[in-house]
Amino acid sequence: MTLTLRLTCTLLGLTLGPSLAAANVGAPPPGTKVASGRHFDIYVALKSESPAPADYTSRVYSVVIVAHTHKHGVQRFTKRYETLDANLLEAASWEVKDLDGDGFDEFRYLAQKTKNGCQVWPAERWEAERERFTLGGPALARFVDARGKPAPSCILR
Repeated sequence: MTLTLRLTCTLLGLTLGPSLAAANVGAPPPGTKVASGRHFDIYVALKSESPAPADYTSRVYSVVIVAHTHKHGVQRFTKRYETLDANLLEAASWEVKDLDGDGFDEFRYLAQKTKNGCQVWPAERWEAERERFTLGGPALARFVDARGKPAPSCILR
């Protein structure tokens, strides 16, 4: 839709039909949709995969988060995530829920699996005032040992 058409509709008080409103959303981002929250969807594409020291596999992903916000409408946040022995193309590598009790969904992703089975799950926190995701820090991160139990960290595990 052109800017001229949009301004003309606005000045005349016309509402946009469903086909014109849908055209404004755009095509979905490249990659696989792996997770969804109440106000966002996560798409992942593998950029590269290579061997890493100690028989790990290093993977680099392009992650696009499509958020539906009040102030800005549809926003796309593009991030670059690196993992060790973790596959972000699997839905099981993502956890979406309200992590900090503010009423907004946040997410964790599996960043590393150690050779002893410990898992590192960093978190991204939704900042409602700024309408964007930021790192959740150690308070929202999660470490899980080989038995699936919470662990204080994965150092020496």
